[in-house]
Order: sequence, then structure tokens, then C-alpha cells
Amino acid sequence: MRQHKIDSKEQRAADAAAAAADAISKVLAAEAAPRIAAEQKKNEQECAANSVPVRRGMLSALVVKKASLYREASSQSKAIASLMPGEQVKVEESSPETLASDGQRWGHVETNRLVDCSPHRNITGWLDKAAVVEAKDFKPVNRWNGPARLDVEAGDWVGSYYFAADGTYRSDEYRGKLYQHGDVVMGRAELDGQEMLDVFLWVEGKGICWEFDLTYCQR
Repeated sequence: MRQHKIDSKEQRAADAAAAAADAISKVLAAEAAPRIAAEQKKNEQECAANSVPVRRGMLSALVVKKASLYREASSQSKAIASLMPGEQVKVEESSPETLASDGQRWGHVETNRLVDCSPHRNITGWLDKAAVVEAKDFKPVNRWNGPARLDVEAGDWVGSYYFAADGTYRSDEYRGKLYQHGDVVMGRAELDGQEMLDVFLWVEGKGICWEFDLTYCQR
């Protein structure tokens, strides 16, 4: 009986401590709620300002030189992102080309980059039209003078690309044709009825590189 009384007293003390901790947690949560709500609203506003849902009626294109993406059709407006050669964008067909006072041509594009706070929205903005070339305007490569093989290990994907002298190429899964504009090389192929797009870059001192992070290159 005495042991039972001791256990009951310890239990009451533990219950009191738990209740006190719960009360403190509720007070802290109540104090933090306005700040969290304000931050969430700010993030939602930034998402709405910087991006729109993926649209139809766009043309696939590739960035061919490093350029900034702006919120408005002016280099004096806020820069949203810095795009690298080889990045794929979509140029809006319905968006009229804007001509700046200095003669610079601007087009509204959607990038393949996702807005951090919304996995269903892509970053969009205005881009200098001189920095982007539509995929259909790339010229076929009929004579390849680069390396015969490029090995890539990106995350869980490990594979190789093989380049032929006639401008064709293949991966471990499909075969396709190479097209080029400046230092950007685009590989177009088909796998199970779906178009596959590979991007390579000629980089001085490195040779041909996979995509635009320049991690995997071969001279």
C-alpha cells in the first residue's frame, strides 16, 4: 500500500509537468502563429508574382548564351534568375515581342526551373530574345569532330553517350540526331513514342560537356 501511494504521487507530479509543458507549447505556438502566417503569405505572393502555371501553345527553345531573366521587359527591372547556355525554355506564342527603346528585343518565357514554394509552378519572366534560339532553328550536325564517348553519372542515373562521325548519337536506351547552334549541341531522339532531348555544350579547355553544370566533359 505504501508503495502504491509513492507511485501515485510520482504520477501526479509527472502529469503536472506534462501539463505545464503542454501549456508552454501552446503559448509559444500562439505567439509564433502571426509570424508564420505572414511568412506564408509573403511566400505565396512571391510565387504569384514570379510564376504562372504551365501553359499550352509554347515553343521549346534553348538558351545559347548566359542571360538574366527579368520580371519586366527591361534590364532595369528586377532580375529573377540567371540562365545558363543549354537551359531549355518555352517561348509564349501568345506573348507579343516587346521592343525596348534601345532596340533590344524581349520575349516572355517559361523556364524548366520550379518555384521553391510551389512544385506545380515554373519560374517565368522576360528574356533577351538574342539569348534564346528555338529548337527548330538549330542546324543538323552532319560531321562530328568531337569525342566518340561521354560518360555521365548524375545521382541514381549512370550512363554513356556515343557520338558517330555522321552526326548521329546514341545513349544506352535510344538513338538520335545531333543539332547545333554556336556552342550548344542538342540531341533529339525518340523512346517509346516520346521525344527525348539531350543537351551538350562545347566548352573551351573541357571539350564537350553534358548539360550546363559542366561536371561531365570529354575532350
